[in-house]
Amino acid sequence: MRLWHVGGHVAAVIAMAACGELPFVSAQDAPFSGATYLRIQRLSDPRISPDGRSVLFTRATADTIANRWADTVWAIHSDGSDPRALGAGHRAAWSPDGEYVAYLDGAHGSAQIMVRRIQPGAPVATLTSGSESVRAFRWSPNGRQIAFTMLVRDSNGASVGDRRVSVISPLRAKVAGSIQLFVVDVSGALMRQVTSGSTIVGALDPGVPDHIPFDWLDANTLVFDGDSDAGADARYLTSQLHAIDIATSTVRRITTRLGLWHSPVVSPDGRWIAFTGLPKSPDSYRAQDLYVIRPDGTAMKLLTTGLERDPLDVQWASNVDLWFVAQDRGAVNTFSASTKAARARAGSNGAHRVLLGGVSPRGGFGVVVRSSGDHPDEIHRFPLRRPWELAQLTLVNDSALADVTLGEVEELDLRGADGTPVQGWLHKPPGFSVTRRYPLVFEIHGGPHAMFDAGFDPLVHQLAGRGSLVLRINPRGSTGYGNDFGNRLGSAYPGADAEDLLAALDQVIHTEWVDTTQIYVTGCGGGGMVTSALIARSTRFAAATMRCGADWVAFAAPTAVNDAVFARPMRVDPVAWLEQSPLRAVGSMGTRLLLIAGTETPASPVAIGATLGTALALRGVATMSVRVPGEAWGTTSTPLGWLRTVDALAWWFGPYRR
Repeated sequence: MRLWHVGGHVAAVIAMAACGELPFVSAQDAPFSGATYLRIQRLSDPRISPDGRSVLFTRATADTIANRWADTVWAIHSDGSDPRALGAGHRAAWSPDGEYVAYLDGAHGSAQIMVRRIQPGAPVATLTSGSESVRAFRWSPNGRQIAFTMLVRDSNGASVGDRRVSVISPLRAKVAGSIQLFVVDVSGALMRQVTSGSTIVGALDPGVPDHIPFDWLDANTLVFDGDSDAGADARYLTSQLHAIDIATSTVRRITTRLGLWHSPVVSPDGRWIAFTGLPKSPDSYRAQDLYVIRPDGTAMKLLTTGLERDPLDVQWASNVDLWFVAQDRGAVNTFSASTKAARARAGSNGAHRVLLGGVSPRGGFGVVVRSSGDHPDEIHRFPLRRPWELAQLTLVNDSALADVTLGEVEELDLRGADGTPVQGWLHKPPGFSVTRRYPLVFEIHGGPHAMFDAGFDPLVHQLAGRGSLVLRINPRGSTGYGNDFGNRLGSAYPGADAEDLLAALDQVIHTEWVDTTQIYVTGCGGGGMVTSALIARSTRFAAATMRCGADWVAFAAPTAVNDAVFARPMRVDPVAWLEQSPLRAVGSMGTRLLLIAGTETPASPVAIGATLGTALALRGVATMSVRVPGEAWGTTSTPLGWLRTVDALAWWFGPYRR
């Protein structure tokens, strides 16, 4: 197996790909390209001022010199007028009186909390310091303090706060510590650690991106999710809500039922704590629900009976009403709930992805970041009484696609191997013609419990811009379709999901638009593992790539999914793991394989992602490994990491010659 390290500038073959010397090049005048990708800005964290008149948000632009996304805090009036930059930073939040703005700025190597008045030209004060970055923060109700979480290290310098699982051998995993809570006075900038010892702040793997594990109950008390340090296996899908007195560090437990309870958000009057989670379950997937509970631990109430969708971005609109977003059949939309009812109500609708930023009780509106299949992020507002009426506030990305031709997207209603309806999308290249046959890239989502949605995805558009069809399917095991659908992986993973993917691919091939000699498959993380299973089951693929440095070795980690898809976990019984591994079929596999991993992946590619590649190489099958500098699992978190990954994919999916 050949190992390429793509460092500094892009290696020659990758540079050739960037210049368009690839079999995927389209004849269109302006297809989506890497240059288009670099023009697109990412928008996040819209926050409404207490008086409802202004909205803060973060704009991230690609800095190819430093190879990072440069964040800037912006403010606009709530009608979209008067956009203005406040300075470098991200995750801005208003003080309770609306006079100040706090945000994170990582310009000096670690992200610290900065505070300034909202007026232009106001001085900036740095509230925190140190070599570790602040993870999340919240203002106290009186605006005098800010609580935040930060990594703490032991006396030997080893991390005791990251909680990230690092696979260190095929048979065992290691969890490195906990995140701790701190409080800082806004006026005096005095930092004080609130939690310590065996207390662990933050649920391990709650399934919520950037989840904030705490909130202020009152000016003297914080409520947080977490658990005692009882070992990695015990902490997976086990988290409770706790309250802590910040003066005495006295902790009391709020929830009592065994389960994963996390992301507390306190109602404006302090009488309810909203949170999400689920009871302890042996299933590999069960949708989480939205609950409320009294601060004394009584009156725990379920608000989303029958929804079977995971609530995200939960926000209080009043002392009774809440809003959130959830995945639903290939889209992400808003929903509302009430402490007086047990069922949620649908809010927005449509084929898009919306991320809830906030709601304003005074103005009676909410704000979201919306993207669709043909348009990247923009800030929108919606009236709470008519949440389906989305009004665009920003025009940040309109010009990025002004001279770009995007291909059409066709939504597909397909059938899985057992006849189960499965949803998919076929992305077509610009200038698509039914009289031609095209290469097809089959992308598999990770997770394995995850969902492709209708939001904007530059990877799809760039591959389609190079003349390829791109197929995406949400097979059984995907989220957004209910508990039964999501829990159908079974104990023979990849099983039902792999069967659905191959059945759906057959149905697309029958359209006669596909060049059957050029069918390629790729996936990241769990999608990479399913990719290995597909090339073990079928010889129809001309080439495959496993991205994000993960294969069957990753099943050593003690997660709920891993334990549910094996009769006995790999770390307990490696034989059961081997029985389900594609390594058993390596003798009959002939699909050339590219492995893409970051240089910061916490293990070498020989240990993670390359077990199958090594076996194939020993048989003489073309295999290669590419390392992307500065990247970890996903290899696309930096602008150049994304370009290198896409170009490596496009090059490998061409007429490869050994």
